Amino acid sequence: TGFAAPLLQISSITGTVFRDFNSDGQITANGGVTDTGVAAVTVTAFDAAGAVAGSAVTDANGNYMISTAGSGPYRVVFTDLPAGYEPTAHGVDNGTSVQFVHSAAEATGVNLGILDPCDYCQENPPIQYLRQEGGDASGSNSNVTALVAIPSTSSGMIPIPTGGITFGEIGASWGLAYQRESKLTFAASVLKRHVGAPNGLDALYVIDSSSPLSPAILGHVSLNGIAPTNGGAAIDLGTVCRDASCASDPGNTGIAADYILKPDPTQPSVDLDAFSKIGRVGIGDIDINAETNRLWLVNLNQRALISMDVSSGFASMPADVQQYPLASMAGMPTCNGGELRPWALKIYHGRGYVGAVCDASTSRNKSDLQGFVLSFDPANPTSVTPELTIPLNYNRPASSGNMDQTFHPWANTGNDLLQAGSTDLTDILAYGQAILGDIEFDDDGNIIVAIIDRTSMQVQPNNSTPVSGSNSLWHGIFRSEGALIKACSVGSGFVLENSTNCPVSNSITPEGPNGQPFYWYVSGDFGGFGALGAMAKQPGQSELIFTAWDPYDGSTQSLDQADRDHDSFYTQGLVWGDTVTGSHTGQFHRMNATNVLGPPENAPQTSNQYFGKSNGMGDVELLCDPSPIE
Repeated sequence: TGFAAPLLQISSITGTVFRDFNSDGQITANGGVTDTGVAAVTVTAFDAAGAVAGSAVTDANGNYMISTAGSGPYRVVFTDLPAGYEPTAHGVDNGTSVQFVHSAAEATGVNLGILDPCDYCQENPPIQYLRQEGGDASGSNSNVTALVAIPSTSSGMIPIPTGGITFGEIGASWGLAYQRESKLTFAASVLKRHVGAPNGLDALYVIDSSSPLSPAILGHVSLNGIAPTNGGAAIDLGTVCRDASCASDPGNTGIAADYILKPDPTQPSVDLDAFSKIGRVGIGDIDINAETNRLWLVNLNQRALISMDVSSGFASMPADVQQYPLASMAGMPTCNGGELRPWALKIYHGRGYVGAVCDASTSRNKSDLQGFVLSFDPANPTSVTPELTIPLNYNRPASSGNMDQTFHPWANTGNDLLQAGSTDLTDILAYGQAILGDIEFDDDGNIIVAIIDRTSMQVQPNNSTPVSGSNSLWHGIFRSEGALIKACSVGSGFVLENSTNCPVSNSITPEGPNGQPFYWYVSGDFGGFGALGAMAKQPGQSELIFTAWDPYDGSTQSLDQADRDHDSFYTQGLVWGDTVTGSHTGQFHRMNATNVLGPPENAPQTSNQYFGKSNGMGDVELLCDPSPIE
């Protein structure tokens, strides 16, 4: 093997280094997955004597050209691959990291496909997402599906699904992570007002997804009380009072009905203790570090990161559980007039990212509202690097009556939601409170942040207001005011959307921290942007999947047409957005059994079992196979 006698003069050697997202050895320029070039890879040609005959560095598109003076043959070597990247499967457009060029005919298309194994995904992976319903999870809806699995090609509308992982098994859950090799899905319990958590706020559910559209629960791990192997206080995810036994505890009202959740999902519940504790106790986002087989979780109560070994499956869990308080990490930002509240978590290319907000809960001053994306080293999480700061007091579409879409300081009581001149909680139609819920990266390394409206975790349409002894119900058309924000990678850091180095392609104003948003779609009721705070992104695809209310493209029809398609109102599901243009490209939504027959302005949701335009969705996960890279 190796060198043969020269045949023709070789004046140059050319080729491309590309990200082979589906590891098929072919350059896919336009398809379900689009392979992209890799810059800054060094390509060197050696002659038969082993001397360097020429070298080049790939440009922004991954292309290179080496000028050569002789007739060869040449040995072509690719070096300086990005950290974590490896050659992919040999194919028609893909050689190896060492290739041989014997003739001029072989001197073009000397390509190399590479990939970080964590970026691999097969075509059309299944999608899993979490959903919730009202009630304590033991009633008539205990057998409805809580973890939904659908093909990635799904679109249109389906009835509420049944079977699979049920509401009675996992109740209110939000964080979702998938371990490729074991095909295990992890789902984390969450505190959501009016929704039961049957195994407590500290439950981590382990699910067998080897048959992805028919997952099976293996059990759960209770995290409270575990002593971290790296020292420090035992894990404490906090508590919430939801039965008569704690109704008379110090600070509580002594009225059992203020705290008890009812089995019947159509019956209102005050769930008083949960209101102020949303985002402050329990588990936030979770994610897997595929390189180390460690699961990471956000402890909202102790404001800490939890890491645990999941390499040996459910039978060995919990194993080597560690905890890292955020307050102990160097570089952590401080907040004026409030507390730092984490939730979002992402492990990306060997680095961890956590999202948090300054909640302005004590100052009640909107100028104190800020969001942060902070990175850390998962191998040594002793410090953070601020990657992005988001001022959260930015303008949003003009308020109308009691539908205030701007972000506000975190509410400690129901009365904190009252706006100027208002005295009736039941009149409130919207009141945004920001939680940085999820973090994703597009194929250019740009950050996408999804914001949960905390109020949508506190308020369920047609359920009780958070007042002791309340018989008053929230308005049936209350809606969530979440958001998506893009920040572009500029080499030295990240800049927010609608700036010189991060342009937008729509004319929507006022919206976004710089006046215009990158991601935008018109919801099915023409009510604006209905993002609920969770998302997923398949590497190599120019689409972002995110949760939303009324996920129906209202921009393609008139209001009269929308009224005829009324079954799209008061629904929730998934929206697909273009990561290049920010535009809406598709949707998938589930019907609520209580969908109304009439225009939305005259017929709001009439049951408190579902969440209408509030938030009844959890996280979203793509079930990608392990990389075939050896």
